[in-house]
Amino acid sequence: MLIGVALLPYLLANLGVGRLGVLTLVWAFIGYFSIFDFGLGRALTYTVSSLKVQGQMDRAVGSIKAGMLLLVLIGCLGATAISAVVVTFGIGWLNVNPKIDEETYRSILIASAAIPLTTITSGLKGALEGFERFKAANILRTTLGISNFAIPAVTVAIYGPDLTLIVLGLLLARLAVMLMHFAVLERILRPLRSGHVFSRKESRDLAKFGAWMSVSNVLSPLMVVSDRFVISHFVGGSSVAYYSVPLDCLFRLLIIPGALTATLFPAFAQRLISPESGRIELQRLYGRALRVIAMLMLPVTLGIAVLSHAGLNLWLGKAFADNAYVVVIIIAFGIFFNGMAQVPHTMIQASGDVKKTSLVHVGEIVVYMPAMVYLVINFGIVGAALAWQLRVMADFFVLHALATRKLRHAVI
Repeated sequence: MLIGVALLPYLLANLGVGRLGVLTLVWAFIGYFSIFDFGLGRALTYTVSSLKVQGQMDRAVGSIKAGMLLLVLIGCLGATAISAVVVTFGIGWLNVNPKIDEETYRSILIASAAIPLTTITSGLKGALEGFERFKAANILRTTLGISNFAIPAVTVAIYGPDLTLIVLGLLLARLAVMLMHFAVLERILRPLRSGHVFSRKESRDLAKFGAWMSVSNVLSPLMVVSDRFVISHFVGGSSVAYYSVPLDCLFRLLIIPGALTATLFPAFAQRLISPESGRIELQRLYGRALRVIAMLMLPVTLGIAVLSHAGLNLWLGKAFADNAYVVVIIIAFGIFFNGMAQVPHTMIQASGDVKKTSLVHVGEIVVYMPAMVYLVINFGIVGAALAWQLRVMADFFVLHALATRKLRHAVI
């Protein structure tokens, strides 16, 4: 986040609003298509952490092999499908500046090649978190996050504002981070190998767990990134930057609840299969997690809302601040609820009941998508921010109600 804050003014000055808008679309594109892991990353975390508490770590090797094979196949199929769509239909619907049409087209095609790398990395990260190797997982995640901003800045400094080279650099960074994940996991698995081979049953178990989770993995990111493409179509590609730059930066605040819930997922899963004492502790852990996130997020988001115009003016200039400060105010309050929602979402999924969170997201998207399009057409980027804020608020209250009910049953 800090690297992004430092480098975005440089990128804006050298790329211009149009190219920066396309770059933010590429960031969203690559991030969104982590959906092609079909829930298997989180399924591996659940499986490995459950086997750990049951003392059956030798089975983890077979489960990870099964999961990674599925992820390689799914990622390659996803990349092929997206490339075919782009080649067939082009990128005219993005309504970008005609001067950068070719750059945008090549950039989206290159970004589609990152889909297998993203899905494989998701599985490797899920396995690391199942082993509770959070330090390694978060160092690698931070490395990838820094590269999202550092590589475009370095590329611009050396080669100029060429989106094709920037996206190629982002692709190579994802390849490097994937290989680093593999190297760390290899060291963990080496002592566990005892002839355990690939098992069709383990593959089916992972696919079953990931099936409903994949619904959430498809719909939730879609609701996060679709607004940018709707803005690009109805308002214009240049307006995307005024919306997505503050949104992407404020999203980095979710590292706070994200760091906590990454460790809570295996902790919740283990307590849910533990004796009664573990289940009673589950309720205490859930309440404490909500309080901690609220105490950390509320002052930060309030401060950002109050200082939105002054901060943007200092950071990206008066013209950018005038166009984006209302968006920042609205999104800041939404970020608070989005961070809080991660706790009930994690608890429900750690119970193995991923169907509930998936059905919540199905209900949300049915209401959110038409509402968001209506608000964008009538109120532009402010309407997009308002639609997103209302959705994440509803998401928190619904998930919290479901989690509270599950906790009540768990401790009886």
